[in-house]
Amino acid sequence: CVDSQLFFYDAGQRREERARLGWTDSAVFLYSGRRQRWQLPECLFDNLRWLLQRLPRARGAILTVEPGAFEQDLRALGEAERKRIEIRSLPHGGMGRALRAADAGLLFRRRDLVNRVACPTKFYEYLACGLAVCCTEGIGDVSALARQKGMGWTLSHPRDREGLERVAREIEQGGILSDESRRARSAAALEACSWNAQMPRILDRYERLLRGGESDAQ
Repeated sequence: CVDSQLFFYDAGQRREERARLGWTDSAVFLYSGRRQRWQLPECLFDNLRWLLQRLPRARGAILTVEPGAFEQDLRALGEAERKRIEIRSLPHGGMGRALRAADAGLLFRRRDLVNRVACPTKFYEYLACGLAVCCTEGIGDVSALARQKGMGWTLSHPRDREGLERVAREIEQGGILSDESRRARSAAALEACSWNAQMPRILDRYERLLRGGESDAQ
């Protein structure tokens, strides 16, 4: 579940953090997490490069606790792209504020049995902070949610250029980045996957199980 004390949308904090980071005039594509092979890091940087070439004023950001792990990926890019992608080391407690300053979260996985039943918390953390999410098809229930109007985009496969073109066009049009859209995404995520929303349901299920066990014992 998502910690709603850390991951939420606040327009004022967003403006302040973007000014502090120097992101005021850029659409920012962000990945949050470690460099793990099932996160398809090569594909992540390949898609970031394509998006930055397509959108000259856009930027990329990697938020991670192990920035050195991504240096090889950064070195493989051209100089122009390297200047527009930054890697920042942040503890988990600082992630929410940085996420609120970005515009689109990135989540790429292979289409396989493991990911078909996955439910990445990262997806809901992105949405809770107001980001639209660009993810691949076949990731548990989250790919279907990303297809809903205003939530984000799904790619048919990890290097789906037609899908990335849709992302670029909607970023240019701007509606998906409006304050209203950000608030709607945040509310949807916190309703679906925050501890505050889920805990009463979890406790209710445990109580029913306990009552069922007591009935069986009698």
